[in-house]
Amino acid sequence: MTIRKAAVWHRPALVARAAGIMIAACLAAAGASGVASARTLDPPSAAPSPGHALTAGPASASTPQAHPRSTTISGDVVCNQGTGPVEGVWIQAAGGSGWASGTSVFSKSGVTAPWTVHVGCGGSPSHWEYTVYGVKSIYSTFANWGCYPFGPPFGAPGCYTPAS
Repeated sequence: MTIRKAAVWHRPALVARAAGIMIAACLAAAGASGVASARTLDPPSAAPSPGHALTAGPASASTPQAHPRSTTISGDVVCNQGTGPVEGVWIQAAGGSGWASGTSVFSKSGVTAPWTVHVGCGGSPSHWEYTVYGVKSIYSTFANWGCYPFGPPFGAPGCYTPAS
């Protein structure tokens, strides 16, 4: 089938929709799962005047969407600087925040990344002597955390992990 130049000028909405569908198909074929949404162009209510830009409409029903999944995360944590044992671990996450089971070695199911830890060092499970927060949120399902309530050796108080 041959497309004549005149067809392009007289049917801009059809050409724009076809181009949007082709872009979405190329993204899907390339495995672009990190794309939040690929959009097709909806036809305008009236033909655009020359020089008028088309705007993107709502995503089509066939457009793949990224859906975060919950999973089980786990790890181990150490309270440093003589602050006592780990008394509790709270998981702060994009979804599924709550108490982890275990203390020095912990796990929690139903977590949607990214996530980080809030750790109780010393005291008792119901009254922590020190509360130390993770300095970053991660996407990994396992992490080793070292918590430093007084800052050194990293300069700022917090729980640190090499995981990403």
